[in-house]
Amino acid sequence: MEQIIKIIFVDIVIIDYVKYLHMSNYPEYLDGNVTRIISFIVFGIVGLSISYPSLNIAIAFLFVDFAIRYYNPQYSPLARFAKRISNDILKLKPNPQYSPPKRFAILIGFIVSGGIVTFNLVHALFISFGLKLLLLIASGLQAFVGYCVGCQVYHILSRAGIVNRSSNISSFTNKLS
Repeated sequence: MEQIIKIIFVDIVIIDYVKYLHMSNYPEYLDGNVTRIISFIVFGIVGLSISYPSLNIAIAFLFVDFAIRYYNPQYSPLARFAKRISNDILKLKPNPQYSPPKRFAILIGFIVSGGIVTFNLVHALFISFGLKLLLLIASGLQAFVGYCVGCQVYHILSRAGIVNRSSNISSFTNKLS
């Protein structure tokens, strides 16, 4: 049974999805200020959904936004909103950061938020709650401290030779297949 789940989930869904999205025209650098503002928003949405379970639909919004942001951040509602806050309201100077680690972190956010949505739908609320806490901690670390957990995982996988630093995780998907 585990092998069937692995084949369906990893070999078919994730690899094909990531390979498809990898072909997009993704920016080489992302603004770190915008990333932190997005993390504040994600932290707030997840925190509210923990406090008020009726707001679980907001996690579905995050799931869709992570997918859009992984494809191309210029189409993401949260990225567009955060960019306006950063540039127009706070008038912050751009803080360019190399995008592959950030994009990998977005992929992890997509998977975790998708897990939350899925486990909510099947009423596995304890698992859903655990994933919410994981997303809350990761987004809180990025928002308040500037520590990107997904980026650190990316760097560990890169040192292990699983992810190629010069590409947007295409070698990671090739090693999975």
